[in-house]
Amino acid sequence: RRGNLMGRATAISGALTVVLGLVISTDWFAASVSLYAGMLVVAAGLWLCSASLFVGIVEEPGNTEGGGNAISTALKSLSLLKTDADFRRFVIARSLLLSVALAAPFYVLLAQQQGSAGGFGLMVLASGLASALSATFWGRWADRSSLRVMQVTAAGSGVLGLLTWALASQWQQGWIYALLFFISALLHSGARLGRKAYLVDMADSETRASYVAVSNTVIGIVMLLAGSVGIIADIWTNATVIGVLAIASILAVPYMQSMKDVSG
Repeated sequence: RRGNLMGRATAISGALTVVLGLVISTDWFAASVSLYAGMLVVAAGLWLCSASLFVGIVEEPGNTEGGGNAISTALKSLSLLKTDADFRRFVIARSLLLSVALAAPFYVLLAQQQGSAGGFGLMVLASGLASALSATFWGRWADRSSLRVMQVTAAGSGVLGLLTWALASQWQQGWIYALLFFISALLHSGARLGRKAYLVDMADSETRASYVAVSNTVIGIVMLLAGSVGIIADIWTNATVIGVLAIASILAVPYMQSMKDVSG
């Protein structure tokens, strides 16, 4: 039920994001520093509300044994990458799946280059709509096979990226890139839910904390390195960056064939 639960939560948050996108897409709100600052203040308030709700959650005895500082725990547990082959494969697969998330901003940039269809409000709307429409589907599928969800979303992102790279020079309408961004957001929603469900299903009560700590630490390092992909956009084009990321997504699909299907 984990995937279904995460899917429903993501769908609800996506629906709320749709409302936000509709509001800031109207003429009532002009893009300005004040608007963005106000959104950050509201976001901070929501984080504080979340913190108060988390405080009220009663954790079962044993689920917090061995807990500690995430960074120090991760550093102590890095040997898992050497000793636990299944976990190592997951971390590598998750690193390759970063390409799905990293591609999204470049679709936004392509849309903005072609006109108002790449407006901030419409992009927020598209992102929220993608989550609201697809998250429950991805979550239920992840309960049956989170591995297949990761493979399908990686393959879809790869095909979408290569298509964009090949045809970008012929697509001059901004709405096309807004649509591509929407599809990219659909796939990113699935990739995120799939890898979350896979990690939780793969781990047990003794390894879950270490798995999460090590995985997040490694991915943080990979993200720092992957951030340099933006240099390609300065040298060539945004479409080229999407093409490079698409190759990483495609490579993830056959690699994940070596992973166990831990769901179901």
